[in-house]
This record gives sequence, structure tokens and C-alpha cells, in this order.
Amino acid sequence: MLPLATYSCHTLSVFEYFVLRLSPSALQHLLDWIDPNTMVLLSRTCKTLHGAYTDYARTVWNPTRIYGRWFARPWFFRRMLRRCGGIVSGSIIFNFFDRRRRKRNVMHIFLRSAGADELCGWFSEQGYASICGGYKPNDPLWHGLHCLKAVMPQGEEGRGILATYLFEKVVVGESGIVEAFAAKLVVIDVDPVQYVLFDFDYTGEMNFLTADGAVSIFPYDTFVDRISYISWNGDENLQAAQAWTTNHARRGLTTIREGVTRMRSSFKTGQRRVLDENCWFVPFQEKLFEFPGWPDSYYGECTPLVPFEVLYLSDIKDAGLFRLKVAEPYIWRALLCDGLKGDEGDDDGWEGQEDDDEVYGGL
Repeated sequence: MLPLATYSCHTLSVFEYFVLRLSPSALQHLLDWIDPNTMVLLSRTCKTLHGAYTDYARTVWNPTRIYGRWFARPWFFRRMLRRCGGIVSGSIIFNFFDRRRRKRNVMHIFLRSAGADELCGWFSEQGYASICGGYKPNDPLWHGLHCLKAVMPQGEEGRGILATYLFEKVVVGESGIVEAFAAKLVVIDVDPVQYVLFDFDYTGEMNFLTADGAVSIFPYDTFVDRISYISWNGDENLQAAQAWTTNHARRGLTTIREGVTRMRSSFKTGQRRVLDENCWFVPFQEKLFEFPGWPDSYYGECTPLVPFEVLYLSDIKDAGLFRLKVAEPYIWRALLCDGLKGDEGDDDGWEGQEDDDEVYGGL
């Protein structure tokens, strides 16, 4: 319960008195059922509710709370993420933002080649068994396939994923419930944040955890409207699309696959960057201490401010529908200009939406 003396300088409303007299567990249970948008509005109502929201946020959006189920030393895992420049994606990020615990315990870690060997070794030390990927915990000279592929010349078609390693651990809780935890380490040849933006096929998946905080690129659509749009990356794999639709439905999201007639006012298109006012960023309060003699990070900042554009394309089959694309700045614009030189009469192409739409600010 929050101390009444803190708020004696102004007259309290009946609702404020109600909140202040709740036990911490009752207050948390109450806020657990409030959607993020309403919670932000409540936090801006008055000083009392803002204080209640701040205490609640420190509790539920705490990395130790979620990583503690996976590792005995969750702070060390964050330290490894910073060192390797890795990010965490998958169902665990929905559990974090949604403040829920689901049955599926799957963690996807995207990182570059430096530090991948160390992270594989660390998972083995934590009791995780190597399921696939060829990791050999008893070979001190082992280097993964990613090391070889990282230095080999590759054509454009071969770039992207260097190697994938899968680890799994079965845990029996105090109540006797058996839980399986699976971690998939995906080693890539680009910055992990760029990979999420430009290689993921759905806006609802563009959320990730870094060593220092949690980021959602399209927060309002994903966690309030519960909608996931396709970011068009070429021909769609129907089997994979059906699997993603099922995954999204399990998380309470509706997948928009066949194009859209117009954007919702909350969906900001045009030029953007990571951590702009349209993102939801939850900074972790607990700071990581430094290990003497350890490089802080192989690749610099945990959350680089990557610029990108959200574009839409008129559907060739139906001019009333639009497809979306999260793209690197100016690249699609240049391709569009090249296409127009060959066909001046074709007006299909990527465009930006008007910037005066009402947008969803950071939560």
C-alpha cells in the first residue's frame, strides 16, 4: 500500500483513497486486467495514480521476473546479451508486454557471430541440452558453422542466417509440474535489430528485448488493437503463413493477410526510426555492472537507432487494396523510380501515408 503522507499536499479523490488503501497484491491484480492504453491514461490522471503505475511497472516489466524462470542468474544472461549484441524475440516477448504466462516457453535469440560460441557454452553450463546445430560442449576447440560461413564469400541469395542452434531443458517445479524451456540461437550476418525490421514478415512480430530494455515497433496495433499486418517480402509461403496465423491467434492477434483498404489512424507510415515516439520502450531499471577485463559489447549499442520506412503498395490485382512493407530508407523509392523509367504509365508503387494522422505515442 502506498504511504498516505506522500499525497497529503493535495485533496485526494475517492478513487485515489481506494487505490492507496489497496494491498500491493490487490493493486497488481487490478492493474493486470487493464489494457496498456487505459493504464497509460490512468497514469497521467494524477500524481497518485502515476505513482501506483510506476510501482506496478517496476514489478511486472522486470527482466528478472521473466528470465528468472529460465536461468538461475538472470542478470548474467542480460550481461551476455549486451556482450554479444543479441536480442530476444518469440513468445517470451509477448509474455513480457502482455504481462501473461503462457504454456509455450520458447525463446528466440538473434545475434551476430562474435560471442555465439560463448552463448552456446553458457546455455550448456545452465543445464540446457543441445538438440540441433552440432554444438559439442565437451570439445574446447569447437567452433560453430557460423564461424566458417561468416568468412566465406556469399552471393546475395545466401546471405542472412549463418547457423541455428537449439537448446532445451526440462524443469520440474516445486508443485510437480513439468515445464520444457526451448531456446533457439539464430546467428545472422546483419545487426539483429535490422533483421527484425527488414526480414520479419509480420508487424506483430517486430518486438524484442535487449540487455537494457524492451521495444515494440508497432505497439498500439499489436498490443491494443491486436492486429498484425504482413510486411511484404515477396511471394508468400502459404504453409508458413498458416502457421503464423495460428501462432498469432494463440496470442490473441488477428493477421491481415490479403491487403488493407486503409490504414488505421494509429498506424504511422513514412519515415521512422527505432525508439521514436511511435515505439513502446520499457527501460530496465536495474543497471548491469561491468566485468573487469570483459569487453562491454562486441558491436556497440544494444538498441541502435535504426532508421526505416513504412511504405504501402497498391495491389496490382485490386487497386483498392494496399500491401505494407517495412524497408530501409530510400531503397524502394529508388527501385520505384527505375521502374517508372521503363513504364511511365504504371502508377503502382510504394508510397508514404500522410503524416498528419493521429499516432500512438510511446507508452
